[in-house]
Formats: sequence, structure tokens, C-alpha cells
Amino acid sequence: MRMHGTARIQCVIGILISFSLGSAVSADAAKGFRISAVQDNQVWIEGGLIDGLGAGLEGKICYEIRIAGQKKRITPAKIRLIKAEDNESIGILYDQLGIINVGYSAYFVPKPANDLLLLFNERATKSYAEKDFRLAKQYYQRILDVLPGDPFATQKIKDCEAQIEEQDAVRRERRNIPYYREVIRTAIDSGDPDSLKLAQTYVNKILAVDSEDDEALKLKEKLERPALKPPHKKAEINLEQVPQPVETPVTRAAKVKAPASKPVPLILPESSPETKQSSILDNMIRIPEGDFPIGTPSGKSRFKNEIPKHSIHLAAYYIDKYEVTNEEYKRFCDETGHPYPNHFSGNLYPPGTAKSPVVMVSWTDADAYAKWAGKRLPTEAEWEAAAAGFSGRKWPWGNQWVQNEANTRELGEKAAAIVGSHPFDVSEFGIYDMAGNVSEWTQSWYRPYPGNAGKEKEYGEQYKVLRGGSSQASKDFARAQFRARLPQSYRSLDLGFRCAISAGDVD
Repeated sequence: MRMHGTARIQCVIGILISFSLGSAVSADAAKGFRISAVQDNQVWIEGGLIDGLGAGLEGKICYEIRIAGQKKRITPAKIRLIKAEDNESIGILYDQLGIINVGYSAYFVPKPANDLLLLFNERATKSYAEKDFRLAKQYYQRILDVLPGDPFATQKIKDCEAQIEEQDAVRRERRNIPYYREVIRTAIDSGDPDSLKLAQTYVNKILAVDSEDDEALKLKEKLERPALKPPHKKAEINLEQVPQPVETPVTRAAKVKAPASKPVPLILPESSPETKQSSILDNMIRIPEGDFPIGTPSGKSRFKNEIPKHSIHLAAYYIDKYEVTNEEYKRFCDETGHPYPNHFSGNLYPPGTAKSPVVMVSWTDADAYAKWAGKRLPTEAEWEAAAAGFSGRKWPWGNQWVQNEANTRELGEKAAAIVGSHPFDVSEFGIYDMAGNVSEWTQSWYRPYPGNAGKEKEYGEQYKVLRGGSSQASKDFARAQFRARLPQSYRSLDLGFRCAISAGDVD
């Protein structure tokens, strides 16, 4: 997730932050990290305890500009870290002389690693106990950086890798659950003995992933009834838009035993550029008219632009189930002559990314695509309502963060993934990738909420709001209520969009 301000000096080519323990340091000796957010006099940095940062570190922000072919460094502010978490730190700006932009690299000299060994060990142990094995592995690796060959850290890294592999296997199996449910229901309807055996296997596989899955428990109860009489006509499985299972001996058997047609995977094969949508509402979800909670209560968020929490009435509308993909955006460029994104090779997206969200698109690009498609960009209220639902959830699935289930920085994928390929990251309306994958443009200008007395200089018709987390942003920026703002011309590898349309225009 990136927030950005318009630089007073248009020829900015970078931003450097160098930290020291009280004395000036060379930016060349510093390690770079990305600034993820700026609000008022606070700065969020994508580096934390695991990188050797800590509260109290002081430094400075430097712009490098080019004048007559010569580089010149400008220092618009100094900074002091006030808080450091595992992978993120917060700093306070002071002696500020100019606007501080974000989305650039932060360079600093961290504390010596050997001063942090006790901290690394404490955080590794805690993370392991909380089953955050990826983070635990990172801390044990930092211990090895200080104590090469340490047998305890070496063994714990192996343990973490084994646990990560097991967690990944469970996550892959969760993607098969919609397929399993459909086969189970059809088997119960058919009463076929072989299908019922397969259904029992699939029920057990679902319960192995989640022992409290209500639907699976009900299906299990049906399967255990004394007699299941087959209907007059054998039911057929309709698996449209259901994820195809990961290949195993059991799932291969399902293809043979399950009646009817071969299941259609959630992510369809790449189609030719000439393929047209059969309807403007294909892969769109209808959000009903109603009152939706927007924002965060005062005192419940460190981001002041989210307050106060308030209710807003929205007319019914449709919103894309998935983010706009490279394949879809290429079709738009092919037909209109609109410039292709600069990460394309000519008019071709990178191999294997047809169903990945298009990125490196400005607000103007996204708006042009939406109009071509007969749609528009969603307002930020529509986006939040679709993500948070009628109850105002923090994340699309609920109010508790679920480790490694959305494509955020914590997962470690570091790039946008195929749309819909993280099935836990889905809202109550069935809309995918609203917590992770890529951040998304909205139609709205960045303004204060009603009742917010904040005086941010960025408010007004200067910046467009973007919503949603990304593969490069942490979970705090993946909340449904988080608001960011960017100039309309901004482009990024973790920034895309989805479209909406008012129900009154199509119903």
C-alpha cells in the first residue's frame, strides 16, 4: 500500500533516510527500506525489530535532485523512531521544512545485530509458539547471521521449514473445499455406493482442515444415516466457478467416479484477445441497497483519516468479483489504442500472468478502461461496503487476522498472484482479494469524513483514494477501513483496480 504527495521539487529522483544513534551517517552505508505511509508528522517504515531498528533511533530525510546535471541533496526533515514492531516502525518528523512523500526507499544504519541477540531469540521463540513459522524462521536466521553455524538456530530453522510446508499443504487443501462440497452433495443426492464412499473421504478431508466446519458436519451426519435412497434421476455435478482440486490419487479418482462434466477451474485458461464478455455483469457481484458502517471509531485507529465511524446509505450496485486482469486490460488496449502498461513487452503481458491483476496503471488508465467496459470505478464507500459488509468487518473474512491467508507482505509472495487464488481472502458477498494482492483505485477524491476536524493539507481534489492491501504491504494496510491517497498519474507494481456499475443502470 502506498500513499504519496506531490513533490514541491518535480525533479525528485529518490528519497533517502539515514539513521544513526545521535550522529550523522552516510546514506551509502545505510540499508534501504520502503516508506509505506505518511500522515501528519508520522512516517511508517517497512522495517522493524528484525532489521535492527528500535525506538529512539534518529536520522534525517534527504531528497536528491538534479540541477544542471549535478546531484544536490536537500534535507526537508529529521526523524525519530517512536515504535518498532517485527517488520514495521513508526517515526515522528521534526524540524520539517517541506513536504515528505512516501513510496520511496528509506535508508538507515540499524543497531548492531549482536546488541539484539536476546531480542531475536525472544521474538523467534514467541513467533514459533504462535505458529507464525515464517517470522520465527526469519529471526532464527538473524541469530545465524550473528552466530554462524549455531546448532540450535540451525535446527529451529529446519523445524520452521517443516511446519511451513505443512501449513502450505493445508492452505492448498482449503482451495479444494468448494469442489469437495459439490461432490459430497451430488453423492448424497445420487445414493450411488461408490460416490458415497468418495463423499465420506472428502468430508474427512474438509474436517481435517477445519474440525468445526458446520456444513461439513451436517454433510457428515447425512452420510451416516442408515439409508440414502437414490432419486429417480441421477443428479449431475455443476462445478462452474469452483476451484479444481490439487491433483492427488483421491482427486484423480473423483474425476472418474463423479458424474457429469469435467469441473471448470476457478481461474479459467488464457483466452484469445478476440474473446468477448457475454454480459457486462459477468463476474460481477450485486451489493444490495442498505446502510453500511464506514470508518473506524475514534481512538481505535492510529490513522486519523479513518475517523469517525459513521453510517452511509448506498443504492444497490454491482462490483467486480475479481481485480481487472492483464488479459482483460490487454483487450482494452488492443481495441482502443490505449498505451500498454510499461511492464508489458510491447503489447504482451509477462508470460503466465494473463489472470493476474493488471498493475502499473494510473487512475486515468483505470478510469478509461472502466468507461470502455461500460462501467466505472467504485466509490471508496462502495469499495469498503463490499469488503467489510453490513457488520463493518476489519478484514473481508472477519475481525481476526488469519496468518498467511491473504497475499500481503506477511505471506512472502512479494508479487501479485492470479486473481481468486487466495480463497480465504473473500468478503461475505463473495468478492475476492480485497485484503491482499494489489491495492485498488477508487472513484473518490481524498476528503475528510463528516465530523472529522482534521486539517490534512492533502484533503481536497488533489488525490484519489485507493483501497485494499497488497503483496508489498503489511496486514494493517489490508484492513477494509484503511484509506490511502495518490495523485492520479501514479503507477506502481502493487496497484491495480476493479470496476463497479450502479444497479439502476442495468437492472
